Amino acid sequence: MSGSALPMCLIPRWIQLAGLLGAGLILGCGSPPADQPELGEVAGIVLLDGQPLPMAELLFQPDEGRPSTGQTDDAGRFVLRYNAQTTGAKLGHHSVRITTRRNNVDPRDPTSPEYPEKLPPRYHSQSELTADIKPGKNELKFELNSKPSSQDESRFTPK
Repeated sequence: MSGSALPMCLIPRWIQLAGLLGAGLILGCGSPPADQPELGEVAGIVLLDGQPLPMAELLFQPDEGRPSTGQTDDAGRFVLRYNAQTTGAKLGHHSVRITTRRNNVDPRDPTSPEYPEKLPPRYHSQSELTADIKPGKNELKFELNSKPSSQDESRFTPK
C-alpha cells in the first residue's frame, strides 16, 4: 500500500460515523430556524445630494420583530442582513434609519478615527424613511438631501 491513507475497512467504525456526523452538522446548518419569519432579499443604493454615500449604516425595523442591518460600500451599495448567517429583511412595513456617525472604528483602540454624522436627524434619530419589503428581490434606492428639511427633496423609490 502506498501513501498514508488507510482503506475505509481499517478505520474504526466509530471514527467513520463521527466524521459523517460532523459533515452532516456542517452541511445541515444551512436551513433557517423554524421560528425565522419569511424574508425578502433587500439590496440597494444610498445617495446623498446625488452622490453615493459610503460607510453609512442602515437599520430596517419592522413593525414587529427583529431588525435587519446593512452598510454601504464605496459605491453607496448595500445588502441587508437579518442575522450573521442570513441575508434579507422580514416582509412588511419597516421604519428605516441611515447614519454615518461612528464613535470609533476599533473600540479596543481609543485613537481609532471617529466619523461625524453627515445626515440630518430626519434620516436617523428622527427618521421619516420607510420601506415595504415584499417576497423575493427588493431593490431600493434612497435619495437623501443634506439641506434643511424646508428644502427637502429626499426620495425613496423601489427600483
